[in-house]
Amino acid sequence: MIDLFHTIRLKGNKAVHKPEYGDTDEAKALLHMAFRLSVWFMEVYGDWKFKAPAYQEPSKENLISKAELEEITQLYENKLAQMEEELQRVRSEQLYVNEGYKARRRKRSLRSGSNLQLTEDETRILIYQQLMDAGWEADSKKLRFSKGTRPEKGKNLAIAEWPLKKVLIRLNLNLISRINLKPAFYL
Repeated sequence: MIDLFHTIRLKGNKAVHKPEYGDTDEAKALLHMAFRLSVWFMEVYGDWKFKAPAYQEPSKENLISKAELEEITQLYENKLAQMEEELQRVRSEQLYVNEGYKARRRKRSLRSGSNLQLTEDETRILIYQQLMDAGWEADSKKLRFSKGTRPEKGKNLAIAEWPLKKVLIRLNLNLISRINLKPAFYL
C-alpha cells in the first residue's frame, strides 16, 4: 500500500508543477490506483460491511450552470457539517478502543492488502517509480528495444521489450519449502 501512496503522491506532484507532464493513459491508471487505495482504506478503517462499487472511468460531461454549481456546493457544505459532527463523535469514541478491536483491524488490513490485484499498467507504474527512486531512467514509451534504445555506459536504463532467448533464472519455491529453507525475501 505504501508504494501506491508514494507513486500517486510523486506523480501528482509532477503533474501539478509541470502541466506538460504525463499523458491521459497514465492519469487514468493513477486515478484507478487512487480508487483502489480508497477502497482498501474504507475496507480496513471504515465500515466493516463496506462493499466497494465498481470502478467507473471518468467521462466528459456537460458543463453545469452557476446556479446548479451553487446548489451542489450548498449540499456538500451541509454534508460536510454533518460529517464534521460525526467525526467529533467518532474521535471521542476512539479514545477508548480496546486492543482486540485494534488487532482485528490490523488483521483485516493485512488480508485486504494482500488481495489487491493490480493491473499491468498499475504494476508498471509502481515498478518504474521504484526504479526512478533508485536512480534509473524508466519510461516504457521512450526507452524501448524496438525504438533502438541500448545500454549506455554510466546510465541506468530500464529498457522495455528486451528480447530474451531463454529463461535466465528459474526460482522453484516448492523445492525451497520442501527442504525447509526460506528465500531471502522472507528474512
